[in-house]
Amino acid sequence: MQGDERNPKAPLGNNFRPPLPLNRRALRSNINFIRQD
Repeated sequence: MQGDERNPKAPLGNNFRPPLPLNRRALRSNINFIRQD
């Protein structure tokens, strides 16, 4: 289903992903951006 709770009927034509609260995490990535030194 396209869209989220706020926009359940988002247009199907575009590939825009709304910004999510990722909490210092990159979407679809296992790269650790937090410095550990």
